[in-house]
Amino acid sequence: MKDHKFPYRKLGAELRKLRQDAQETLLDVSAAVEVETQYLMRVEAGVVQPSEDILILLMNHFDVDDKEALFLWQQANYMEEKTEDTMPAQVYIVPFADNKISFSDQVAVSSSKKGDVVVSFFQPGVDGKPVVNARIGMNHATAQELASQIAAISQTAQPTRLLPTKTTTEDNT
Repeated sequence: MKDHKFPYRKLGAELRKLRQDAQETLLDVSAAVEVETQYLMRVEAGVVQPSEDILILLMNHFDVDDKEALFLWQQANYMEEKTEDTMPAQVYIVPFADNKISFSDQVAVSSSKKGDVVVSFFQPGVDGKPVVNARIGMNHATAQELASQIAAISQTAQPTRLLPTKTTTEDNT
């Protein structure tokens, strides 16, 4: 009998075990795969089914073998053959062609043990609670460059426009 409140309990428990075996926090993993920590918490609780893309990112992050990947895929109910009627509509994200600026009232920075950095920008929502406006992921070298550019701006009273700089990164494989 399937638990309707926690339909993905086995999947969530296995993902939690993988995270704990890797000695990573929810924040570490959510930053690495670029999902909200609350969402990952709900996945681990078995309440929600992660999208196929998120599950693949999690499997890659934890470097699971083929047998474990197949088990996770089955627990997420992705083994069923999909027909045109049961397939979800495709969603396309099209970048904006204009140069509008979105302002933020709050910011949160998180990093993983692997050095990836995620900067989340927030604005007040309808209920007054902060809502994510944008999330930007970057490697450690880019984050250091961003920090040095922000420090340079704060040291001058004049508005400054910094030009993009190239950063070189080492392959962390």
